Amino acid sequence: MCGGHGHRWMWGRRRKRTVFLEVPTECVLYLPLSLEKASSSDMCPDHAQERIVLTHVELQALKLVHLDNLSQAEAACRMGLPRSTFWRVLESARRKLIQALVERKPILIASTERGQC
Repeated sequence: MCGGHGHRWMWGRRRKRTVFLEVPTECVLYLPLSLEKASSSDMCPDHAQERIVLTHVELQALKLVHLDNLSQAEAACRMGLPRSTFWRVLESARRKLIQALVERKPILIASTERGQC
């Protein structure tokens, strides 16, 4: 059992949670082979908006469920998240990966949704 998270609600405010990460937190950019062959000067201005940004939290969720074979409840507990939040993070990560693979877009692994490292 994970134990209680000590939820306390305050109107109009969300409590910030500490999320425990086991994955490296440096920024990484994965390029489809067709874009990798293009020069880096071609890549920067136009393709920056086309990147799919996968956050470190989303990467951790994918790792725990799909590589470590944990249940969603176990993975949520390990990350210190409620199960419902963990499920949303995991679904978001899956959707982004599928979109990047199908549409052949670069994947940026960053600390925020805005692609900040």
